[in-house]
Amino acid sequence: MTGARADRRELPRYTVREVANYIKLPESTVRAWFFGQPNFQPLLVPASDAMRRLSFFNIVEAHALSWTKQQYPGIRPTSIRAALEYVRESFPQYARPLVTRRFSTDGKFLFLDRLESEEIPDKNPPINASKWGQLALPVLSEYLELIEYDEQELARILYPQRGGKIVVINPSVSSGRPVIKNTGVLASIIWQRATRAHEPIERLARDYRLDRSEIEAAIDYFAA
Repeated sequence: MTGARADRRELPRYTVREVANYIKLPESTVRAWFFGQPNFQPLLVPASDAMRRLSFFNIVEAHALSWTKQQYPGIRPTSIRAALEYVRESFPQYARPLVTRRFSTDGKFLFLDRLESEEIPDKNPPINASKWGQLALPVLSEYLELIEYDEQELARILYPQRGGKIVVINPSVSSGRPVIKNTGVLASIIWQRATRAHEPIERLARDYRLDRSEIEAAIDYFAA
């Protein structure tokens, strides 16, 4: 809460499908991380369990964890859960350590340290724990660099598209939907006009007064 008003970053405004689409994860993975499955306890706390809705902070949390799914899908969920609990215990002043700037510095080392101490499943290729940490750290850093923080060191905006900072999720702009940076232009509208209406990029750039690269980034983001 900020004064008498709820922080927009905590509002339960996104469905599981939207979050999965925004950060390019399987819908089943996002649902399991926040709401669990039979014989699987959630890893993260949703903005609203009753409404089955997620917040901007939830998007950032899933974004920070998605590197494990993409780089090391065989890592046990119990190991991730233990690592997250370890980080939360290390930063008790933060209710959500994954959305704080501290996690991008001290926290990620604690996170990897705890993961390294957990058993690697036998079905995975043999991985030296120390080497695994060295490999994973740059990957995690790449994701965390796409987050900007406010003066309270909490995530303010997210660039969900790897390799560029054109499409942005800002909870204060366009109801927190992905837009082109410094505008309120929805990336989804650009994608729909380009792929469904088959409008040329030049026309879209002219209509929205955007560069061609910005139009292409929006199309690529939703086409991925």
